[in-house]
Amino acid sequence: MVFVGNHSEASSMTEGDEELMSILANQIGQSLENAQLFEQVYRSRQDLESKIQERTKQLAVALEEVKKISKMKSEFISAVSHELRTPLTSIKGYASILMTGKVGDIPAEVKERLEKINKHSDNLVKLINDLLAIARIESGRFEMKFAKPAIASLIENVRDLLTLQMKEKGIQFKVQIAAATPEVFVDSSQIERVLINLVGNAIKFTPREGTITIRVQPEAETVVCSVTDTGIGIKEDDISNLFNEFYRVDNEINQKVKGTGLGLVLAKKVIEAHQGKIGVTSKANQGTTFSFSLPINQMGEKSQARTE
Repeated sequence: MVFVGNHSEASSMTEGDEELMSILANQIGQSLENAQLFEQVYRSRQDLESKIQERTKQLAVALEEVKKISKMKSEFISAVSHELRTPLTSIKGYASILMTGKVGDIPAEVKERLEKINKHSDNLVKLINDLLAIARIESGRFEMKFAKPAIASLIENVRDLLTLQMKEKGIQFKVQIAAATPEVFVDSSQIERVLINLVGNAIKFTPREGTITIRVQPEAETVVCSVTDTGIGIKEDDISNLFNEFYRVDNEINQKVKGTGLGLVLAKKVIEAHQGKIGVTSKANQGTTFSFSLPINQMGEKSQARTE
């Protein structure tokens, strides 16, 4: 409250004086109220910053713990995979020797089962190799040999490897490479591995007489390669999980044809190791396009530094 008095012999306060004092009192009251509100906001901000700092510390600790667990997982997978490769190699070797008949004639029924052993051994070896590659990338022990291969030659190698599978289904294979596409530094064997995986998936999910198209073109500071098929497509609910380990889309084809669910995971790891990105667009019964990008200048400078 504000009290106003007059102890002098001057005339008493006029109506204008009272109005002026009322205005001043209101302004003083608003200033005090604003000061209190500012102090409350300031204290709330201080409390919020303190909580944020505390939560940030907690998240940092949790992140370090996750990194340790991830490293332990990678090391465990690597160790187990190495231990499994030796007996699997022996199993496959013995099965192959028996099938040749070098140790005696093999009845047809036995040979048929030996062929199944050999086939399943191949599947297990592929699974182990994929697990090893993923573990090495995650642990930073994945060595790559960078060069500037012609993208057309990489695609041609993939065509040669998978041409029999495509002919069996009457699939047409198209390649479209933009004339202005620059060369990029890549590990050719690993990029081939990615293309084999993507084209192999396209063959698997494309019906007879379908089409698979590989397109390569520059975009901004990258070279983008896409693999498009006219297959059964992927439901929207499944797209977000495609690059998760061991995830397989639940459809009729996957129920008949076994797989590891690691191919796309490995492809993603390889592309990210090249500092690129991979993604997918698809609609059910309308085909699928997997695309990955590789930096042009940035990757080249870093690759040169690593290969010198």
